[in-house]
This record gives sequence, C-alpha cells and structure tokens, in this order.
Amino acid sequence: MKNYFILLFTLLLSANLIAQVTVGEDKESNDSEVRGEFYDGLAKIKKNGKWGFVNEKEEIIIEFIYDFAQDFSEGLAAVKQNGKFGYINKTGQIAIPFNLNYSAVGNFHEGLALFLDRNDKIGFINKSGSIAIPSNYQSAANGFENGFCLVSNNDLWGAIDSKGTLVVPLQYIWMENFSDGLAVVINESSKYGFVDTNGKIAIALKYIKAEKFVDGKAKVTFGSKTFFINKKGKKL
Repeated sequence: MKNYFILLFTLLLSANLIAQVTVGEDKESNDSEVRGEFYDGLAKIKKNGKWGFVNEKEEIIIEFIYDFAQDFSEGLAAVKQNGKFGYINKTGQIAIPFNLNYSAVGNFHEGLALFLDRNDKIGFINKSGSIAIPSNYQSAANGFENGFCLVSNNDLWGAIDSKGTLVVPLQYIWMENFSDGLAVVINESSKYGFVDTNGKIAIALKYIKAEKFVDGKAKVTFGSKTFFINKKGKKL
C-alpha cells in the first residue's frame, strides 16, 4: 500500500457499489498530457511528467513543477515534491510546507484532510498541517461530512466527530453518513437499522434493506414488503 492513499468505501449495500477508492500517487500513463476536472475554478494538468493547474480560459495559473497533485478543495490542493507532500493555495503559494512525511494525503473536508502514515494507518491534519486526529484507523470514508467521518478497524465501522471522539462504536460491517440526524448501519447478521449522532440505536436493526432519511422519512424493506418509516421507526 506504499505510495497509495487508501480510502476504503469497501462494501456492499443495496444500491451502493462494492468499491475501494484509492487516492494518492498517480499511476497514469506516460501520455504527454493528462487533464483533470475543474474544482474551485482550476483544473490540474500533467505535462511531460509534471503537474500544474490552469483556469477555465486555459491560462496557466500554477506552473508544471509538481510530481503529483490533487484537485482543489476548500481552497487548497495537495501536491508533492522531492518525496514529501504539502498544500498550495489557488495562487500557487505554499499553504502547508513540504514537511508532510506521509505515504499520501487527501483533500480537505470541513477543515480536515486524511493522511496515511508510514504504518498504513489513517489520521487527519488541519489546515496548518498539524495532526488534528491521530492515525489510529485502518480505513476511512472520503472525509468529514456534517461534522462526522466514517472510520474502521478490523473491518468494523463506526464514526468519529471533528475532535476525534468515537461517537459510533466500531461494531458495524458498514454504516452510511448521517442524514437527518440518523445513519444507516448494518450488523454482522446483515440486518439494517439506524443510529443517532450519539451512537445509540434509534431504530432497531431488523430490516433487510434501508435507505437514508430524507425530509423525515426513509425507505426500508422488512420481509417481502417495502415501505417508508418516520424517525421513530413508525410505518408511514
């Protein structure tokens, strides 16, 4: 896993694909130009083995000097030089110096970015480059969302808050991000239910399928019947 950033969305879930998302060292072909999508008004481009950024007018904003680059997120982009990672802002100025001696780093979400340490464990840094949450996890979902991030050890998932507090114990074979204050979880018997932001079971794990809450209701399947429930678990 060296030189790769493993963000495991690993799993199963009804409509969700089984997937492993790897972010980090780019193993693109040796084509003369590789182009990314626009984020925050800039797109990364690889030319002759080096990365830089252009704006929507195709003007070069950041020169092609980096060995690796990620898309901009929250005004910053991770780049790599001489074997170390740092972050630049949209004018190309260094926002976090190249002293991040990690195997890989990720984009910022809600002020925090994932990193993969040399022991292949995942933690989070803040926008000063300091470790905000120690690298204690085997895998993590793609950053923080609504104040929480999904994390796992030993292939069991839970969630932490932005201070690194484990709010949902690592005991589920999968969980989704919180929506309407509740998150879908699946136990080792492949039963679906919901937990709240304190990690307490809000709706019993008894369904064979469940979708996230939207506007106070969620679609679930119990036995051969599919229907909607409210946030108290009552059938609508």
